[in-house]
Amino acid sequence: MQRTALHSLANSGGAKLWTRRLTVALSVVALLLVGNQIPAFAGPRTSECLGTVSKNLTERKANIEDVLYRLRKQGYTIDQISAILSEKCNIHRRSKPIRQVSILDSQNSDINVEAPTIFEDPSHNTWIAYTFWQWNTISPIASEVPWLCPLPCNIGGNEGIGLSLNRPVNSISSSYQAVMRAWGETDYFPMLNTTTPSTLNNTGVSFIGQDKFCMSNQGSNCGGEPGGQDYNFKYGSIIYYINNPGCGTLQAYVQYSHTWSSTSVNGIGVYSNGLSFSWSTSSDHWESSPGNGGEAVTPC
Repeated sequence: MQRTALHSLANSGGAKLWTRRLTVALSVVALLLVGNQIPAFAGPRTSECLGTVSKNLTERKANIEDVLYRLRKQGYTIDQISAILSEKCNIHRRSKPIRQVSILDSQNSDINVEAPTIFEDPSHNTWIAYTFWQWNTISPIASEVPWLCPLPCNIGGNEGIGLSLNRPVNSISSSYQAVMRAWGETDYFPMLNTTTPSTLNNTGVSFIGQDKFCMSNQGSNCGGEPGGQDYNFKYGSIIYYINNPGCGTLQAYVQYSHTWSSTSVNGIGVYSNGLSFSWSTSSDHWESSPGNGGEAVTPC
């Protein structure tokens, strides 16, 4: 009896009008939902993080590094990354922003160097100091490309970046203790991954590496930014692993050095509350840092 009544209604003119109105209403709702849609999370699945919570510390580190790399490539901010790591990977942001001017106070508007964040991985009793840099534009680097250089072109000598703590920690991690990664806008340049620091001690770490630039109008199809340009140091990060941070306030600083022409970073000394850069010449380089004290944590 109920089926018959519905059948009769469906074949009536009123039902057809009601059906059209319902269809229109549903279409409007769908458009509103699409217009306000939050992008689906494309980062790590829970199993990808928790699957490496094992006795193998080296495997866990590789997993952390890959997750951070993928999230940065997808454009996630440090606040979004912190929430994801806490929820899905059991890695927690322990440092809190503080209002303090950085002891490394040089800035350059071409690059954004992020104040270091300190995380804890309780599954391995490990602490992690992490920083990230991103060039806001690589157009100025095009003017530094040597004439008729072999592609891709070296831009001066080595770049350098260092991370310094405000005090020594009790011990740094076993296995390898730090890693630097650098990559470009496209896949033209393979990701640079190095676990061989310039300097490593219990107050921080520094790395140096050769930056390279590609321009499509020089006969190489490198994609990247408009005009076919790419730069292998456009993005990058440092991860420094701490085993026992000790007691008292712990804070990290960072500074990046860019070189061109015949200048190269020869080395970077790392000390409590400071970094000491040495260059091959006294010109053709600049340094940049976040411009604030960043974040601090008191482990105990």
